[in-house]
Amino acid sequence: MRKFFVIVLALGILLGASACGSPAEVVTTQAYVGSQTTPAQPFDYAAYNEILQSCGNDTEAAIRPIKNFGVAGDNAIVQLLAYLEGVCYTLSVDEADGEYPYTVVLNHSEGGSAYFVDYASVCAALDGMLSEGAIELLALLKDETENPPFSDAALTITWEELLGRAKRWQQFEEAYPGIMQAIGSVGENPHPAIQYILGAGRAEHYMRSYVNGSPNSPAHDPAAGA
Repeated sequence: MRKFFVIVLALGILLGASACGSPAEVVTTQAYVGSQTTPAQPFDYAAYNEILQSCGNDTEAAIRPIKNFGVAGDNAIVQLLAYLEGVCYTLSVDEADGEYPYTVVLNHSEGGSAYFVDYASVCAALDGMLSEGAIELLALLKDETENPPFSDAALTITWEELLGRAKRWQQFEEAYPGIMQAIGSVGENPHPAIQYILGAGRAEHYMRSYVNGSPNSPAHDPAAGA
């Protein structure tokens, strides 16, 4: 079914070079809600979802439709990230296939080595095609992946860092409700916590943990500092 890629995905208008991770330099173009530069033919999200269902572990094939289209909107980015998280959840580091584009093997203390989404490479691959909100989401998820706040239900960062993350996620929720709605609408996925992984409920969870503690970390005592 990968030959199905020929659908709809005509070349979009390239938005020019921009430094990935610098939202101020990116022209926000979201075809699904109207934009400053809307492609003549809107991105077909339903067709893209069917493509993702047929990609298996071919992560390059999954990202290609967005790259070919030029700009697809935040819904497609959320669909792509959910797919990549699902792939990583099912991969084993011992598999003979070895490397998968846009993924990375990390050694976290909880569960040993495993595949994780390489959010930096996703951002680089789609440089110039991402909205400010999508860039901020990728930056947040990159930080969560490389510096997880919990391991075996114990805090692995300082309490003040946890509070900072809670505030940053809360600010993201308030600034980009459309992206949060897309995350909340993600359907069935191999990862049982896919919506949370992509950010849904993180602000509330982190704030609750800051106030009440976690199963293996006592509640934060402001008098004791970070």
